[in-house]
Amino acid sequence: MDNDCYQRALRLLAKREFSRPKLVAKLAQVGFDRANATEVSELLFQKGYLKEQWYIESKIKHFMRKGHAPKSIQARLAAEDLDIDLSVISEVFKEYGSSKEAQLASLLDKKAACYKSTWHDIDSDQQYKVKMKLTRSLVAKGFSPSEGLRAIESYLSDN
Repeated sequence: MDNDCYQRALRLLAKREFSRPKLVAKLAQVGFDRANATEVSELLFQKGYLKEQWYIESKIKHFMRKGHAPKSIQARLAAEDLDIDLSVISEVFKEYGSSKEAQLASLLDKKAACYKSTWHDIDSDQQYKVKMKLTRSLVAKGFSPSEGLRAIESYLSDN
């Protein structure tokens, strides 16, 4: 094990949390051997300096607050080489009293509130355009088009 790599990893962890794959990538990025970086990250994990579970949970909460759907969160974590089951993400959602429906409602409160009071005054072509715009924004957060459209219809029909 390279002591310079170990010291660099400790300095990185002093600034913020990392997952094991992300720490290995960061160490490799600054020029350390990938095998050595992997060995260092495993050692730091065993010693308790690398709190990967806390990191994963904080990432889930971050994306949850941003309004992302569970599958979107799973995909974003997979992009960081973290293979997280949807049940783990669902547990975090339950723990913080959130659900897909609550997230959809929150996103629509932000994106569609300006249309709600005047919805019936808008012509059908404009209503269609607004629905498609809102659907695209919900799909970008990881919801399916059908989920988004149902939520939009329900939200805008409630007066």
